[in-house]
Amino acid sequence: MSKVVKKIGRGISKVFKGVKKVVSKAWKAIKKSPIFKTIAIAAAVYFTGGAALGAIGGASGGVSGMLAGAKAGLATAWQGVSGAAAALGKGQFAAAGESLAGGITNAGAAGTAEAAKLMEAAKLASVSNAPTA
Repeated sequence: MSKVVKKIGRGISKVFKGVKKVVSKAWKAIKKSPIFKTIAIAAAVYFTGGAALGAIGGASGGVSGMLAGAKAGLATAWQGVSGAAAALGKGQFAAAGESLAGGITNAGAAGTAEAAKLMEAAKLASVSNAPTA
């Protein structure tokens, strides 16, 4: 029984090594591409900007507001990217640009909304925990 298990393990190991080899070759080729580098930098800036705008918008809610705002900003930025991808799939380039712009510009508002929710929840909790006479 152990010989069979060893043979299966070796076979699986060979498959993973082969996949790793193919993926690493493809990654090296992509990494050298100036277009890929540009896209990667743009994506990093877009999503970092969304998180930062959300965090700034949520700053009025303290640290938890900033974290919730950053999360909301990232979600809004992702919605912009997914909307742009859908528009590009239909050949609507202007709509794709609008979707990307909306994703990043609405990130701050999403952060502010999250902070407002947290502050409202804290206010309700403090009212419900107030001592009664």
